[in-house]
Amino acid sequence: MIDRAEFQAQLGYRLRLIRNHRGLTQFEVAHRAGCVKQTISNTERGIYLPSLLFVFVLSEVLEVHPKTLLFGDEELIEYGRRD
Repeated sequence: MIDRAEFQAQLGYRLRLIRNHRGLTQFEVAHRAGCVKQTISNTERGIYLPSLLFVFVLSEVLEVHPKTLLFGDEELIEYGRRD
């Protein structure tokens, strides 16, 4: 079984990693996703677990497949190596 807190933390880490790789600020992502900056900040810090619908919105904003945000993939590993 997946631990909720660990899942939230990993989702937040992946969101921050991809956002930084894309050169976007939290404000820019929030604006494009139709939310406030605090939502992005809280998600990245593992405080907020977004709905599945919002994960799809974020994936469109960041131009990645939703599974990349939810579970990671090889592309994400490459982002981490470059940063």
